[in-house]
Amino acid sequence: MERLTEARTIAIGMGGTITNNDVGFIVCFAASQTAEQFVMLIEEYEEITAEQQQRCVIVVTVNSLM
Repeated sequence: MERLTEARTIAIGMGGTITNNDVGFIVCFAASQTAEQFVMLIEEYEEITAEQQQRCVIVVTVNSLM
C-alpha cells in the first residue's frame, strides 16, 4: 500500500488528475508523453502495476489481480 501512496504522490506532482477506486487509481495527464513518463517512473514498484491508455494510466495493486 505504501508504493500505491507513493505512486499517487508522484502522479499529483506531475500534474495528474486522480480518480481513486478500491484497489488503485486512474490518473489522467495533459499529454500522453507525461503518462508514459509516469509509467516508466513506477514500473519498478513490484506491489503495483500500471497500464497506459492514451493520456491516462490505470494503476492497481498486484494482489487485486489474483
